Amino acid sequence: MTQITHKDENEGFGFDFSQAQNFVEFDKIFRNKFQGLMVVDFCFEQGHNLFMVEVKDPSHPKIPNNKIDKETYSNPKNLIKDQLVPKIRDSYLIQHLNDNLRKNVYYIFLFGNDRINLQPEEIDFLEKQLIQTIRKETDHTWKLEYVQECYVVTEQTWGLLMKDYPLTRLAKT
Repeated sequence: MTQITHKDENEGFGFDFSQAQNFVEFDKIFRNKFQGLMVVDFCFEQGHNLFMVEVKDPSHPKIPNNKIDKETYSNPKNLIKDQLVPKIRDSYLIQHLNDNLRKNVYYIFLFGNDRINLQPEEIDFLEKQLIQTIRKETDHTWKLEYVQECYVVTEQTWGLLMKDYPLTRLAKT
């Protein structure tokens, strides 16, 4: 069993992607490689699907309480516009230009909710706003719905969607 850990200064989750096809730590390969492009943290394939995953963990123990802003997540317009949508769009573009898009694309936004404590209706709102903005970033609607669906999950709900890929909170440091 291969344990693949995604960890940086803001995230502290570990994942088991031993069942995944073509797991790629996208941000380690493409971050800062192309001027102006932003990328998701990682992607992997399962059957006919390609999952692109962005992780934000404001509940990570290294982040001080005064740096946690619930407003960013409960009123997510800027988070969606400035980070989440550019990351999926640019990651999709990189996959397309590398001729790696022969699968349905799903976008998963995983965030640590322990200290923010968004309620289910707030998470649903964030998810709806995210997919709407992906499909219509400006007054122009894309002709191609390049993302089949997106999901906003917490560490508590990750397993409901991704039961083949266990997630654990890494040791608090």
